[in-house]
Amino acid sequence: KPADFANSAQPAQPIPILVTVLERDHRSIGFGATYSTEEGPGAHAYWEHRNLFGEGENFRLSAEASDVERALTGNFKKPLFQREDQALVAEGSIKDVTTDAFDETRVSGFLGVERKLTQSWSVTVGPTLALISQNTDQTGDDDLILAGFRTGLKFDNTDNLLDPTRGSRIQLDVSPFHDFGGFNETFLSSSLHTSH
Repeated sequence: KPADFANSAQPAQPIPILVTVLERDHRSIGFGATYSTEEGPGAHAYWEHRNLFGEGENFRLSAEASDVERALTGNFKKPLFQREDQALVAEGSIKDVTTDAFDETRVSGFLGVERKLTQSWSVTVGPTLALISQNTDQTGDDDLILAGFRTGLKFDNTDNLLDPTRGSRIQLDVSPFHDFGGFNETFLSSSLHTSH
């Protein structure tokens, strides 16, 4: 009987297992090409280091180019910053955009912290700054100095970080900005991204 078998079962015995763990390569590169009827041909490339200073820091430098936009972007993340559930994050980019409506050169940066609230929820906060030089046929040359504070709330309960087959991802960003350049305006930028 199942009950008699459960009562007469022998105590669990340890089984010796040998596990060999190998660290993957710290550096990687990637590149690709695109074509769209809106922007024409384009190319992108990146270089990434996943252990920059020996404590799990991730640094990624990426570049992209097309007839409309040229950009160079850097991302840095240092885990375990001041506490176990927090990371230091930094971003910086230089972009040059050419369209029929306007031409723009933008330099922007962000420095903040990302903290895990629960298994599925995390928040990112920190100051951000953008220097923009823009030219349009209607207004001519405009220089903007946008100072803001980024607040991002993220929900992720997917079953796999790189190749999820179930679950949802929601990202809400709300950032107040003030222009200390030519317009002297205050505004709120917000975005919502979701996938399931």
